Amino acid sequence: YKVNFSGVMKAEGPMMTREAAFSVNNPFEYMGYKFELYQFGFATSLSAKKKSITVLDNYLKQETGGKYFPLEDKGLKLFTIFFPDFYREGTKLFTKTKDPNNPVLVVRLFKGETELDKGLIKLGETKNIGEYEMTFKDLRHWANFIVVKEYGIIVIWAAVLIGIPGLFVRFWSNQRRLEFEVYETDGGSSVQ
Repeated sequence: YKVNFSGVMKAEGPMMTREAAFSVNNPFEYMGYKFELYQFGFATSLSAKKKSITVLDNYLKQETGGKYFPLEDKGLKLFTIFFPDFYREGTKLFTKTKDPNNPVLVVRLFKGETELDKGLIKLGETKNIGEYEMTFKDLRHWANFIVVKEYGIIVIWAAVLIGIPGLFVRFWSNQRRLEFEVYETDGGSSVQ
């Protein structure tokens, strides 16, 4: 199993530009913010044309188990499943690895809950599915990041800077006990 996934991120801002590598458990840091890799996967570029009119031309973020995407034509929708390393055994379709060695996109065309047509499209290939000419044009990676700015370290350092002198004063001298006695007098009460 692969255990280390990484990339290079470039951040441009008004004060500085920074380009650096990031990986799992090694966040990219920029102006006090940390960008921690959270999820990643593939995005497939799919184009759908009907009578030379483009109704879909976009990168579709692929997720495990497939995903629905709306078509801008008569309330139709596509259901896609991506296989990075496609393999067929009889009627069973699966992927051997998560590496894009033989990328194939399964496309199913629906109107409501009714399946109209389906097909397999290899990377760079064009197929007719229903009334549409569909092209699997490109394959890219996507990544989700958790972005945090940690203010807690400032609080910890402030507590240390205040706490150490306080402990030093507390343990420097011997322990002493103060006793107070409150008693009643003719004019009220008195403290000794």
